[in-house]
Amino acid sequence: MIDIVREADCEAGIAASLQEHGRLDALINNAGVGMDSVGPNISQRLTFLDVSVDKWRSIVDTNVNGTFLMTRAVAPYFVRRGRGRIINLSTSFSTMVRQGFAPYGPSKAAVETMTAILAKDLEGTGVTVNALLPGGPADTNMILASDAPDRTKLIAPSIMVPPAIWLVSDAASGFTGKRVIAKDWNPTVPANELAAACANAAW
Repeated sequence: MIDIVREADCEAGIAASLQEHGRLDALINNAGVGMDSVGPNISQRLTFLDVSVDKWRSIVDTNVNGTFLMTRAVAPYFVRRGRGRIINLSTSFSTMVRQGFAPYGPSKAAVETMTAILAKDLEGTGVTVNALLPGGPADTNMILASDAPDRTKLIAPSIMVPPAIWLVSDAASGFTGKRVIAKDWNPTVPANELAAACANAAW
């Protein structure tokens, strides 16, 4: 287990993965902390004044700095290899600016702007950087049962799998700096056409 807010842990985790598997093809920055950690529940719309400074720092540190540190740890290897796929999990624009969603919303906005910048910084290296989001509330622990008792109305996390598989594939070479909305992904449409249709430039 590594702590992604610690630079040394991130570097050790990448080194251990390389030692065990011999190579790395992709990094998916999935670790994150949501508003459920602030409590008591999302529906009460706590204001930023109700969030402790320590909790604010914890969410921002994990969601933003953790994404940066893991990417920074693996990017030199990807560049040397001439190929790599980085996927940063994000959220809808409406969530980023939703009342009572600070600091989670701002942290994901930061992740998306970072995605756009890193994609430009790594242009021409064979390394792609994209953001992937469900496209609505997903059935994860970040949404408490008290906020969504009918879980059938939430998006199944499994919808993230098909676009993620395509984004890490060779077919996605050159597809970078985009935000892909998973709920718009239709497996009956050719992936390259679909990616263009359900993606927007990241910021």
